[in-house]
Amino acid sequence: MDSVLINVPLSSPLHIKANIVFLKSFIKENGFKIKAFDTNIHFFKWMLRDYDFNFHDHIYMDNPVKLLGLYNQIEEWLVAECSKYQGLTVDLRTIGLAYDRLRFDDVLKALDDSEANPFIAFFDEFIAKELKPLKPKIVGIGLTFQDHIISAFTLADRIRKSLCDVKIVLGGQMITRCYDTMLESGALDDLWDYLVCWDGEIPFLDLHKKIILKQDIPLVNVIEKGRDDWVLDRSRSAFDLDQIEHLDFSDFDFNDYFFPDMLIPLETARGCYGSCEFCAIPSGSNTGFRERSVGKIINDIVGVQKHTLEKYGLAATYFKFMDDTSSPRTLLHIAEEIHHRGIDAKWETYVRMEAVFQDFDVMKRLYGGGCRKLMWGLETNDPEILKSMSKKIQPISTNKVLDAAHDAGILNFVFVLIGFPGEKQEQRDVLAEYIIACNSIHVLTLATFDVTKHSRMQTDSTLPDDIKLEVEPSNGFEVRLPYVLNGENWKRVIVAEAQRFMVKVTKKRPDIGLVSLFPDQVRVIYTEKHGNGWGKKFLSKFGEDKIKALLLATEKYIDAFENENEIELSGLPDPLKREHIRTKEDIDAIAQAIKRRKKYETKRSDSI
Repeated sequence: MDSVLINVPLSSPLHIKANIVFLKSFIKENGFKIKAFDTNIHFFKWMLRDYDFNFHDHIYMDNPVKLLGLYNQIEEWLVAECSKYQGLTVDLRTIGLAYDRLRFDDVLKALDDSEANPFIAFFDEFIAKELKPLKPKIVGIGLTFQDHIISAFTLADRIRKSLCDVKIVLGGQMITRCYDTMLESGALDDLWDYLVCWDGEIPFLDLHKKIILKQDIPLVNVIEKGRDDWVLDRSRSAFDLDQIEHLDFSDFDFNDYFFPDMLIPLETARGCYGSCEFCAIPSGSNTGFRERSVGKIINDIVGVQKHTLEKYGLAATYFKFMDDTSSPRTLLHIAEEIHHRGIDAKWETYVRMEAVFQDFDVMKRLYGGGCRKLMWGLETNDPEILKSMSKKIQPISTNKVLDAAHDAGILNFVFVLIGFPGEKQEQRDVLAEYIIACNSIHVLTLATFDVTKHSRMQTDSTLPDDIKLEVEPSNGFEVRLPYVLNGENWKRVIVAEAQRFMVKVTKKRPDIGLVSLFPDQVRVIYTEKHGNGWGKKFLSKFGEDKIKALLLATEKYIDAFENENEIELSGLPDPLKREHIRTKEDIDAIAQAIKRRKKYETKRSDSI
């Protein structure tokens, strides 16, 4: 075997990730023998190996609360299994370990602590059973999220100990954003041979030519350990998505995933044509907004349906476009082709609030061509804040877009950002009332303001002069940078405000609260089966008690957070649970940054 690609824990176990499928398909089409593993789903099954459950019972399609109950039961089982390790918490979306994943020295400590790190035993079994028989020359490990850090370096460490001649290649968003601090520290240098930045396809192919074919070729966007002549240029080696003819899902078993159907990840584009102040999404890929041609996307859908029909006796129906954002023109062409050819495909994607979406006929065409859920970057409805964010939308167009999608039957999922610099309580109150009154919003997720590494907010902020944002340089694997706003730990202030915001919305819109309890991926199924108003439909039938429990848990969380008491996460909705884990890291980092700043100012004052 020439190479192996590995998707590491931890992320959602409901579907495979698109990045590993595209990368594997491209390398295979260029003549190399490659196999891909989703060790994320294997880890969940390993943790739950003593429990029996079946997501394919038809009852879960008709009764959302039955499915929610199964997810809750699995999380209870995970709690029981986590008790076997020191400081371990695992749920269906996140992981917490006894060691700080953001600090290089803590990552190294985790590699030798089998009482706290379950990945040691898990990857030893995986390497013995799967990797050693294949004898790969290259192992590629993807680090997309911070939850991947300790598992990825544990895998690299175990490979080093048992497969000494294998070249270890690390890539993904975490490498792209943090290669500078990794190189400056050098603490993790023994665990990799090459780092790949931005799109991985061209650099990974070049590494195959260099390592397997012994070709002397220049490497671009690849850092080779021990050399200082590497070339990093975001404008070069950008991947043309049309270079892949056929996507290869053959290494993955869709029956493994915690989903009552099959959810297939695809890509229609890479990059984002927006330039929001707070967002670092565009910096994670090569420059430019690049799209896969509609003909190839349709072939992807038809090809996957043929594959699943042959392998499982059932053609896949649900597709998720894993894009940073999708263009209206491409989505319309996809929908028209699906409708024209009579393809049974339902899909969801991320989109910007574009003027074309205000047209009901456009939304009706999208729905007729399979669109069932759209995820919008609403952020706020305040004109001044939207202007400061560089969102280039107005509240009136937001209303028209959401209403058109709702009337067409599409589920509207909106992202809301609390605490953008300059935002006041009155603006948050107006936003909450807007969401409560807008029946075209079906579910939302909250985030609190961060300064993200490589965002415009960090590199080229256009905030007014009366707003003083001080940002600390990144350390370790920090991608949300420590900051203070007008001398204040703003993160601590806005977190409790965000939770109050969610309670206020949920009390008056319990249907939003009910839908927020479900993993995001399953919402599209119930939209197809029961319409985009399924939250309201099932609220009275199934969900009143669960919403009351949600409100009680959230209010307890706010009280515990403000008083710095122990936090109980089990009853929180998924968006708040995720945000809490991020918030804890951010506040700790900010506190350390404030200490460093005070120490520096004291030292500077003494010097003067």
